[in-house]
Amino acid sequence: MPSKQNEQATADKFAAFVHKHHILAVYLIILILWLPYFSLPFSHDESVFLNVGKGITEGKQPYSDMFDNKGPVLYLFYSILWFLFGTNSLGYRLVFFIILLASGVLINRLSKFLFPEKNPRIAEISYLLLMSIPSVISFGMSEPIVNFFLLLAGVCAVKYASCRKAAFLVLAGIFTSFAIHTNPIAIPASFFIFWLVYEFILPNPLRFSRELLLFAIPFLLPFLLFFAYLLYANSLSDYWFVCISNSMPALPVPNAAAFLTIGIIGLPLLGKDRKVLACFGITLFYLLVIPGASGFTSWDFLYHRSALFLPFFCLLLSNFSEKLKTRNEHLNCAFFILFVLCYLNSFFVSEGSHAVYNYDIDAYAQGSISAHEELYSKFGKEINGKELAVFGYDVSPYIYLNAVNPTKYYYLISKFKGQAAINADIQKTYAEKQAAKPFDYLLIHEDFLNYQFVPQAINTSIQRGGYSLIYKKEFSTPSRRIDIELKSTLYLYKRT
Repeated sequence: MPSKQNEQATADKFAAFVHKHHILAVYLIILILWLPYFSLPFSHDESVFLNVGKGITEGKQPYSDMFDNKGPVLYLFYSILWFLFGTNSLGYRLVFFIILLASGVLINRLSKFLFPEKNPRIAEISYLLLMSIPSVISFGMSEPIVNFFLLLAGVCAVKYASCRKAAFLVLAGIFTSFAIHTNPIAIPASFFIFWLVYEFILPNPLRFSRELLLFAIPFLLPFLLFFAYLLYANSLSDYWFVCISNSMPALPVPNAAAFLTIGIIGLPLLGKDRKVLACFGITLFYLLVIPGASGFTSWDFLYHRSALFLPFFCLLLSNFSEKLKTRNEHLNCAFFILFVLCYLNSFFVSEGSHAVYNYDIDAYAQGSISAHEELYSKFGKEINGKELAVFGYDVSPYIYLNAVNPTKYYYLISKFKGQAAINADIQKTYAEKQAAKPFDYLLIHEDFLNYQFVPQAINTSIQRGGYSLIYKKEFSTPSRRIDIELKSTLYLYKRT
């Protein structure tokens, strides 16, 4: 029989193996959490980004030929994904999963630099878990890409602070600029990178220096190149109209969720440590701005834009973990993972939470794609290369049917509520196009979101017999909330 010494040695080896490789188990858990989402169709936002990316590969110009209000880096990214994967959504999902895992590694490195005496795995594991919530998972959204660029910039900045190799500071400036040019909502978070450069790299007192040039020139260069492109493409006025003057959110109003989160997480961390205060400041800003800008109340703010404060929130967790020391370091780590899970659970069990709402969207998307698959099989060859106008929440038919959208607007939804100028321009654009040369096909998607609105000129044409109904499909999808059934109808009209 094995001696007690041998048994203890075996147990010690197993414990050492688990301690060394536990992050692999975490990655496996995250993969399992994500597996159901790999089969989801393209979301609305993803379809818009993909349409713009596809248009770039066809020689179209963003902002003037194709409308959306994100930055050019996002569309270049999607043009590469379109070139690589086409309509194969699994390829896109794998890319975003790799981005998530890479971001976890980066936040680990950043935590090691900022809080060397703490456990960096807390930040990494917390980030991976939080980014795996259905309402934050952000397939096809810009936020995971923004976070990746910002974390990459932060790691490059602290790497320069350690080794003083100029290339790292140059890369920090470039990646910070890329984050902003992916989605301008990254501007507040980019101040964290500015603070890192100011705190650990630039001379004190602040003065003109080589380090300032190494960071500032690469940071500003993409802005200058983008401005030059807008002038060259004669798109400056279009960019200003759709992305600046008519897409800014209303003045946010903080809600109870923000204050409660601040009370739980913030109070124990307040002190003189400027690293903690910098993380807390960015977290606080997004907690206050995102709920108000989104119009949600109570707990209904944890959705894809919330991903923007998660890196800073998780850095706070890695620092906060050591505030609750126990005799066993592993128990301490487990306690904090449990803390994060409880934090997540509050969003799942809260009445009417956006997490539940997002599950409804996912379930609805599954029903929608089944209806679309029938549409594609019946009319794919007929519509291929023809002009199509899609009215409704889902604009993926442009991709799957390889249809032509002759206007710059891929969707006719009242997305920017209160910004009448864009809605008026949408109506005007489609009315002028219909008057000059009617669309070959109309796809009207009546869904439970009630976002679509059909311009009067096209409604009139349908009523007067200008189009004939060639396809109608009704479908419904049960909701996670038992009292709701999501219903929708697809109508396909062909010009007579």
